[in-house]
Amino acid sequence: MDFVPTPLASARWLDKCFVRAFNTGHPCALYAREAMFINFGAHFTTIDYNPILLRTSRMSFMSIDEWEKKRPQFDVGFSISSFEHDGLGAYGDPIDPDGDLKAMAKMKERIKPGGLLFLAVPTGKDKVVFNQARIYGRLRLPMLMQGWDCIDRFGFREEDLDGNGSVQPVYVLRNGFPKGAVPECLKITD
Repeated sequence: MDFVPTPLASARWLDKCFVRAFNTGHPCALYAREAMFINFGAHFTTIDYNPILLRTSRMSFMSIDEWEKKRPQFDVGFSISSFEHDGLGAYGDPIDPDGDLKAMAKMKERIKPGGLLFLAVPTGKDKVVFNQARIYGRLRLPMLMQGWDCIDRFGFREEDLDGNGSVQPVYVLRNGFPKGAVPECLKITD
């Protein structure tokens, strides 16, 4: 699957994508992504622990429980500021220290082989801000992306791995990388 960043091409692949987001109490932040997809003419599914109000037929909602039962597959996924919350309990999810890693492993099943996952997570020195979020650095970021091929990244600077976690680069990951392998773009030099 080639990624061509034009509105026409975007509408074509956005039709078969999902958006994974958490309702953080800031609806403008959550719905801005959905508004962008609707603007491009996409029909998509938003997956969240908490229900959201829909006012368009071009968007559908699926709870995490429904997502687990139905096990749909998608060509493309967008996860902007969500995996860092998995397993910390702040949004109705069960406490699990490896909840983020388990959720990313599930993505390998839910994104079709060769499909893309656009992933944004806080990047900085590794830490957990319990029970709100994780910050991904030199240790946990490669663990999170294990088994994915990182084909591009936007907003990433290596020095951010030692920062405070205030940046969220977007990593473009392709499904189909050997399980357990560390993506080339994450092989960090000391």
